[in-house]
Parts: sequence; C-alpha cells; structure tokens
Amino acid sequence: VLNHSRINRVFVIAIDDNDRESLRKIRNESRVFGVIIVSRHPDAYSRIAKSVWDGLIWVREHCSHARFAGKFDPDAIVFLGNLVNYLRNAPTKRYYGGRKLSYYAHPRDEKKAKFFYPLDYPYRRSVMFVSGPAALFSMDVVDHLVVGAEYEPLFIANSDDIMLGAVLNRVGIFPT
Repeated sequence: VLNHSRINRVFVIAIDDNDRESLRKIRNESRVFGVIIVSRHPDAYSRIAKSVWDGLIWVREHCSHARFAGKFDPDAIVFLGNLVNYLRNAPTKRYYGGRKLSYYAHPRDEKKAKFFYPLDYPYRRSVMFVSGPAALFSMDVVDHLVVGAEYEPLFIANSDDIMLGAVLNRVGIFPT
C-alpha cells in the first residue's frame, strides 16, 4: 500500500517446458516473493510479445478490481509514489500512457532491419505507440489488447511496444 493505494506486482518469466530445473526454482521463488507468471516458451528477445500478452491475460483474469495496469521493462526504475500520484488524475477509460512515438509499418524485404515486416504483410500504416521502459493502461484497454491480439496478422520480433500500439490504434486508442 502506497499513498492509500494498493499496488500489486507480478513478474512474467519465459521458460521452456523442458527446463524442469528452472521451473522448480521459479515455483519455490514464487512461494517466497509472490506471483510469478510462467510464459511457456523459450526465453528469447524475439518472443517478448508472447510474454507480454501472457501477463496481460493474467491481469485481465485476476485483477478485475484494479483501475490501471502497467508493463515495465525488467531494468526500469519506477518511483511508485510518483506513479500513484500521477494516476490519481489519469483517465480511467481508454487510457494508454507513456513515452509516445510513431512507426510506419509496411512490408519490406530488409531482413536486417530491426523491425522486419515480410512482403506479404497486408497493411501499410502509421502506428502510434508507447516506447521505453513503461506503458500504462486503464483496465478496459487490457481487454482490447487481449481480444485485439487475435486480429493482428503479425507480431514482429523484438517489438512488444509497437504491437501494443498496433492493436490499440485499430480501436481508436492512441497514447498520451
């Protein structure tokens, strides 16, 4: 509890199903420190979006009482008092906040590009998204993300940030 607001933190960790020793350690650590969500796939930078969506699904299923959710990079430093005070004045509906950027998503044959879209990618569009160590959402936005992910034709490697924006932009939610 901070500034009369309850904050729950969960950690999403990617572990391959065959790594039994790590799974055992994670279960023991979870008993001591709280909720750890295991995203069942090999831990790789190119699969970050899968871990993010596993976390969002968990939040949607277990945090119905919450007004906001956030996605934070593991190396982010978060001043929780400042965050709580900021969120007191943030909209509680259709809110998507953080460091706003844009990216033009289009098919291209540049496999060395950081965000590679194959030539059969069906869209050309500008995506407004939140980039950096933290993204904040009102809880109704979490529902849009979980359901909307089913309609996104491609989750590009290394880009959970752009994918969050791509899904939300489709329903008219843009970052602030």
